[in-house]
Amino acid sequence: MKAKSLALDLLALAIAPLLIAQAMWLKRTVPRLPEAAGPRHGRVAGTSPGLKLLVLGESPTAGVGVDHQDQAVGACLAACLAARFGCEVEWRSLAANGLTAHALTSRLDAELAAAPVDIALIALGVNDSLHWHRPRRWRQDLKQLISLIEARCQPRLIVLSPVVPMASFPALPFPIRQLLGWKSAQLDAALATLADTDPRLSRPEVAFDGSLDGLFAADGFHPNAAGHKLWAEQLAEGIARHWSS
Repeated sequence: MKAKSLALDLLALAIAPLLIAQAMWLKRTVPRLPEAAGPRHGRVAGTSPGLKLLVLGESPTAGVGVDHQDQAVGACLAACLAARFGCEVEWRSLAANGLTAHALTSRLDAELAAAPVDIALIALGVNDSLHWHRPRRWRQDLKQLISLIEARCQPRLIVLSPVVPMASFPALPFPIRQLLGWKSAQLDAALATLADTDPRLSRPEVAFDGSLDGLFAADGFHPNAAGHKLWAEQLAEGIARHWSS
């Protein structure tokens, strides 16, 4: 793992001028979409006592790429869980554009009230990939985030959404697309290893492939409403499988 990480760092360094030029071009040309409108909390009706869902993360979790929070992954996952388990689901989202794992921890330390939840979803990794964070730092930042969530919310289950494979992003040109694809895969492998260490952590499999039509928003960087719905459905399936086992 260390050898692969070093090789990736050296490759990025070797073509750094091209990567910087592409990054500047992307900043000028990719439309900057806003976070979705609407309240970042809600309740989905059910026939039995409910679940409390806390959704934490970066721009997709904040609804960038959709028009309203009802279309974002938090509300969609609540609806999927309510349908699957037949129970009421109360959800809330604490997310923002541009957050890394470390930045989210700092923000939650100031904003997250002490209140129990049943499920906490963490969806991060794109900004940590863009910041070229190494796996060791990524794992350490995730552990600090998880410790804070456990201390404040005592969740029954913490769900770690896989890092989105950035090689599938339509907005990214070659070679920055390939480099970020390798980096995001590297961070996802570290996340999967972390999830294997604790039965309270779950990393459901999510197949989010950019080759599938109609999953990306106009910026080619964030999932649209169909992408959020597919994401939520696969997370709900993974949660159900984890609890049944």
